[in-house]
Amino acid sequence: MTLEEKFSSLIKEELPGKVGDELKKVLIKAEKDAKDLNDLQLQYVKLEKKVQEYDRDLSKLQRELKEHNSLDSKLNALEAKERALEITILKIQLEEANKRADLISSYTSGLVRNTSFRRSIFDSENKQVPSTDQYGNIHTSYVNNTKNLEETNIVE
Repeated sequence: MTLEEKFSSLIKEELPGKVGDELKKVLIKAEKDAKDLNDLQLQYVKLEKKVQEYDRDLSKLQRELKEHNSLDSKLNALEAKERALEITILKIQLEEANKRADLISSYTSGLVRNTSFRRSIFDSENKQVPSTDQYGNIHTSYVNNTKNLEETNIVE
């Protein structure tokens, strides 16, 4: 046998087995890849449904947030109006109290015949003052200060 014949016989003997083995490996890998692809497609569909569900939830939450924010602004406006109303009520109450005080003052000043009053304040103070005589003896003497303050006021 010649070298060429040996190679051709070897190829004929070995090639179909090796090609078959390789083809078998390729087919097994293709089946596995097809199964993986199918699994990934199913996972994709499930994830797509979850994403749509999350989008719906997000839209719902955004609507609720807008409603909440509008309610907050309405509540703040209502609180501001309430404070303004309370201030107005307090101003009116103060004005009425001042009117009543003026009215009572005018009534009482009309009832009192003596519209003047007199106040007297008397204050007395005693102090000890030490003094020395011609012989060097120390004597204590007392000094008395008295004050009298009289005030007359007229009520109008």
